[in-house]
Amino acid sequence: MKEEIRKNIRSVLKDAVENSEETPWCFIIADKLAQKHKKYSELFRNRKIVWVGIGGSSSGPRAIFRFFGLDGVFLESPEDIFDKYERANLFYVVSKSGTTYETLAIFERILSGLKRLNFNIPKSVLTVSQEIESPLMNLVRKYGISNIPFPQNLSGRFSTFYITYFPLLGLAPKILGGIIKGLDVVRKDIENENSLHFSLTEFLLENLDKQDIFLCFYSRKLFEFAENITQLIAESLGKDNRGFTPVAVLGPQFQHSVAQLVLANPKSKFAIFFVPKEKRYKLVQKEARATHKVFSEKIPTMLVEYEEKPQEISKILFSLQISIAVCGKIMGINPFDQPEVKRIRDILEST
Repeated sequence: MKEEIRKNIRSVLKDAVENSEETPWCFIIADKLAQKHKKYSELFRNRKIVWVGIGGSSSGPRAIFRFFGLDGVFLESPEDIFDKYERANLFYVVSKSGTTYETLAIFERILSGLKRLNFNIPKSVLTVSQEIESPLMNLVRKYGISNIPFPQNLSGRFSTFYITYFPLLGLAPKILGGIIKGLDVVRKDIENENSLHFSLTEFLLENLDKQDIFLCFYSRKLFEFAENITQLIAESLGKDNRGFTPVAVLGPQFQHSVAQLVLANPKSKFAIFFVPKEKRYKLVQKEARATHKVFSEKIPTMLVEYEEKPQEISKILFSLQISIAVCGKIMGINPFDQPEVKRIRDILEST
């Protein structure tokens, strides 16, 4: 059984590498696709970033900004109000389809504010969207706004390293360099059975009969990525009456709350522990290992240790992206679409 799983993983990874240019597997080379448009990074220098987007168009980049202490305001819900307009602001609007209800609602309010204050809109706004007919692109053309083309085959929730490339190159090139090093390490070992993404994929496939996957973060900083990772798992693998329910928890807090339920009712549950290696986490590491030991007696577990460096963080996120996509393919589903979410969007657009 284990060898059959590994054989399937190797086969899908081989296909992914061979077809990474013109298919949804292009997320594997997202940073290389971004390099073609790196001229836009100049627009971010000495600017205050106001990021407008939702879901995959925001959660991953927001986590990267907060993890590395970068300044940036993120507007993600129609209820988010922004009133601190400055000449240094650059409104970075991200929507693959150009039809995202929440993003458009926020963007239209921003445009009204910019017009009211007589700001130069083309110098204040940059968008990332497919260059197709859409409400967002209509506004881009109307106001003469620059748009970075969103690759047609790139799935929104797998786009973190594409859409984040431009602001990071302009604002924090050293951090971006470290992130790209991590991506390169994963790509170099993409078919290596000892790699993190291979192990993660194997772990997921071995637990397809389970329902709930607990993501146990033993660092508040890495916990910033919880929303992005849970979306990756839920939206990519939740198809055809299958998929896992991801539950992201902060380790020490989790041990005094939900852990009781997991240990008392372990049926259909499994867990991944993310534990930092730095010495300052000594007490948390002790807690994590104790919890992991008890959990491993009740449910399947996996332990991922890492260092809080750009290269390590990008390796974790990239490995998760690859493992979830490969797992979906082996399950016989399309990990890159979101048909049920589209139904909600269709209703919104018709009302």
